[in-house]
Amino acid sequence: MLDSKDSLANYQLGVMSLLGLACEKNVTDAVLHFEIAEADAHALNALGVIYYGAPDIFEKDPSRTYAFGKIRKDVKKARKYFERASNLGNLNAMYNTGVIFLDPESE
Repeated sequence: MLDSKDSLANYQLGVMSLLGLACEKNVTDAVLHFEIAEADAHALNALGVIYYGAPDIFEKDPSRTYAFGKIRKDVKKARKYFERASNLGNLNAMYNTGVIFLDPESE
């Protein structure tokens, strides 16, 4: 029986939703699964990637806004998730935190 709070299972379900593996691609569902798996460094990094890569509020391309639903770019939120994942030892999140610091448009 699947424990609905299981971090690893929710991380994996989030990846499947994000990439559309064995289901329709749904970024909003992916975010929900990653948020449930908040103790997992990979899930936190994935949340940061989503919020950093999401379209901003001025995006005109309907295919990008459709894919992300109501999720919009939020660099502060992305940085928070990257830093939490970095503190848990996730090397990708450490790299992503550096990317935010080097991005002149990030703040």
